[in-house]
Amino acid sequence: MQKRIMVWNCRGAGSEGFRRGLKLACDNNRPNILGLLETRIQHDRAEGLFRRLGYGKWLISPGLGFFGGIWIGWREEKAHLELLELNEQFVHLSVSYGGEEAWKLTVAYVTPRYREKQVFWDHMARLSREMEGVWIVIGDLNDIRRDLEKQGGAPRNEKRCTIFNDNIDACNLLEVETWGSRFTWKGPLIPGFARIYERLDRALCNIDWRTRFPEAVLKNLVRLKCSNHCPILLCLDDNECGLGERPFRFEAAWLLHEDFRKFMEENWRKKERVRGSLELLKPSLVEWNTEVFKHISWKKNRLLARIGGIQRKISKEGRAARFLSKLEDQLQGELEEVLKQEEILWFQKSRGKWINDGDRNTKYYYLKTLTRRRRNKVAMLKNDEGQWIDDQGLQSSRGGWISRNFLPKNVGHGVGGSF
Repeated sequence: MQKRIMVWNCRGAGSEGFRRGLKLACDNNRPNILGLLETRIQHDRAEGLFRRLGYGKWLISPGLGFFGGIWIGWREEKAHLELLELNEQFVHLSVSYGGEEAWKLTVAYVTPRYREKQVFWDHMARLSREMEGVWIVIGDLNDIRRDLEKQGGAPRNEKRCTIFNDNIDACNLLEVETWGSRFTWKGPLIPGFARIYERLDRALCNIDWRTRFPEAVLKNLVRLKCSNHCPILLCLDDNECGLGERPFRFEAAWLLHEDFRKFMEENWRKKERVRGSLELLKPSLVEWNTEVFKHISWKKNRLLARIGGIQRKISKEGRAARFLSKLEDQLQGELEEVLKQEEILWFQKSRGKWINDGDRNTKYYYLKTLTRRRRNKVAMLKNDEGQWIDDQGLQSSRGGWISRNFLPKNVGHGVGGSF
């Protein structure tokens, strides 16, 4: 099931141009949850708008007069939302898809006025201290973090950036890296300066959310005429965004499995040349990895449960039966091997520096892997006309436009995978 959340500062939801633009964005991206910011119209008009788009449930934070306004709509057959808290600057929700474990979503429109802005961040810091589990904040946060997030106009305000970064750190939040245009807001053209562009819309998550959704990506969609902000689309699984399968890679941790040598002896084609043998081996390795080696986390949890059961039984009986002690030692040895495999797996994926031999720094390696994977992904390309190509457009461009622009002239036009 696709899990997509689209948030858009629409700068007014009353015009025909906006309704046409919103329908286009929803038709093209099919979000299950839709958040609209700065709606600037009476909230009793939300029902008609959401119903026309196929959203059977909605809730409203009306804002103050024509300031702000946050509308949330969702498809109840896809997602279950429960309101936890709201005010003029944010809506805090519990979200679950298809009966899965719920997590926390905060959709925000932060006022540009400093005093009210700091009230928002103080509230987020309190939520962070009280937070248990998975949490993400998404919306128009009305600030930039660094030079690269602004173009044109006066130089960035260093103090403003420092305060923004300090507030993010105080909430223990990480940036969800984005694909697409670098800027999400098109500002005014001030005499004597170039037009202003800034990245005001973003998503920030805690470590638990990043771990729960390691493949999640945020996309800056095309900005439409009806708003000076572009919609942002959060895909909880990057396969939903049409990025294709990951390339095959050999995992060093396979070498630790007791059956790997036997597998290689049975599947290596000695009569073939090395390249041919490798190509023939690849599908067998993928299948073996899925059936035999994968699900390290499942193995680890199963071993921990069995060891815990033995220890509880020993504590109840008051003495350790020999067979129970022997079984525990055996399971502890298996757990040690699984932990070693896990550590090597994430160390290889992270390409990080080994910290201390024997330390279980798998969370460190895991987070490094997620960060590196985001940097290494190619989700969108700009073609000769300056248009961004993504999803199906990117797939269809691989054979022609990519080979003309990125491959040496003496290389054939076929673009394929390699071992």
